[in-house]
This record gives sequence, structure tokens and C-alpha cells, in this order.
Amino acid sequence: MKKIILLILTLSFFLNLSNISLAKNNKVTIIRVMAAYSLKESFDEIKRQFENTHTNIDVEINYAGSQQLVSQIEHGVNADIFACANKEYMEQLNKQGLMVNPKVFAHNKLIIAVSANAKNVNTLNDLVKTHVKLAIAAQTVPIGKYTLELLTNLEKSGTVSPNYRRKYLNNVISNELNVKDVLAKIELEEADAGVVYKTDITREKTNKIRILNINDKYNVTITYSIAILKDSKNKQSAQLFISYILSNEGQKILRNKGFTK
Repeated sequence: MKKIILLILTLSFFLNLSNISLAKNNKVTIIRVMAAYSLKESFDEIKRQFENTHTNIDVEINYAGSQQLVSQIEHGVNADIFACANKEYMEQLNKQGLMVNPKVFAHNKLIIAVSANAKNVNTLNDLVKTHVKLAIAAQTVPIGKYTLELLTNLEKSGTVSPNYRRKYLNNVISNELNVKDVLAKIELEEADAGVVYKTDITREKTNKIRILNINDKYNVTITYSIAILKDSKNKQSAQLFISYILSNEGQKILRNKGFTK
């Protein structure tokens, strides 16, 4: 009987050791990603697929305007990866020695989102007519800066009415902090139209939003870059996530969401 009890205790001891060892081997690493708002739909999908194949890594993503994320990084936020919708912001952080080996991973372009019920807006020139209400993003965020660049390009092109940029800005009734808020104003019919990224018009939004496309000659190409923060405590796991984004699987998700390489 004593031998049986001793055997049971011995087995129990080794099982406990095994469980402790297994728990250590299955330790989950959390990586924190700071990403531009315009990446939300694609990065949510990339996160799901990545975690399915990397069960020991959890990805937490904080979405905000790129300028807000830059400020947080400069003030020492605890994060591992920055994905930006403006290469100038990435260059700014890289010059400060805060980034490790930035890489371009996607491109985007601009479109005009029009409320489905804004029957008076069918062309670019309609945007500058009296009583048209426009939403715009602050010029401190990438989409706001790109909007002003687009307006300048269109005015110089000679394909729109004279003083186009001034007339467009005179019709702005709402200044927003990010591209998602611009789109929300249009969806809620609080504004007739506004400039957003092509990738913002997802399939489920097409019943509320119409699109005015912009000739590529006058459009703005948006370059997205990604890098590991120098102070990241999880560089190895962070690199796995970036490698997945750059892989065929990650690039396929981005293409399906409307991005180009």
C-alpha cells in the first residue's frame, strides 16, 4: 500500500513539473501595434490570420491619426510597432533614432466619398457649388494634408473651375480629427461629400456612399511604412508580425481591402 501511495505521489510530482514546463513553453507574448486609422479593416484581418498561425503571440492594435501616434511615440509610449499613412512621419521618427529599419508595405489613393442622398453632387465641379456641405480632416493629419495637395493638383490641372481650392474650402462645414470621422459625417448625411482613402469604402458602405473617382494624373499616392520601435521589448515577435504583413498572405489581405503594393 505504501508503495502505491509513493508511486502516486511521485507521478503527481512529475505531472506538476510537466505542467509548469508546459505553461512556460506556452507563454504568450503581447505585441502592441500603433497603426493609422485607414489600416483598421485590413490590420484587423491580418491580426486574426497571424494569431491563428502564431498561437503564442497576441497582437494589440491602437488605431489613431498618424500625428497622434507620432506624438505618443515621441513621449515614450510602450509599444512595439508603428504603421504609418505618411512616410514623412516615419522619416521624422527614424531621424530621431526611434525606429528600426522602416519598410514600405502598401500604397493607397484618394477618392471623393458622396452621401447616397446628395443628388446635387455628381462631378468634381459640383463640390464647389453653393449650398454643398463638405467634411474635411485637419491638415495636421495625413488625410487632411493629402486633401489640400489634391485640391492644388486639381486647380493647376485646368480641368475644374477657377479658384477651385478656395471655393472647395469655403464649403467646408466640418473639420475632423481623422479620416473615419470624415466618412462618418457623410454616412450620417451631416455632410454631402469629402475626401477619403479608396480603402475606406468597404462593401458594406456602398449602400450609403457613392464614389467620385479622381484621375490618377492629379491624384495623390499615399505610401504606408512600418517599423519596430527601437525601445520594443519584443523585437523578435514584432518582426514576425511585420514579416507576415510583407508576405504573400499579408499582401493578399491588403490587396483585397483595396491597397496596392
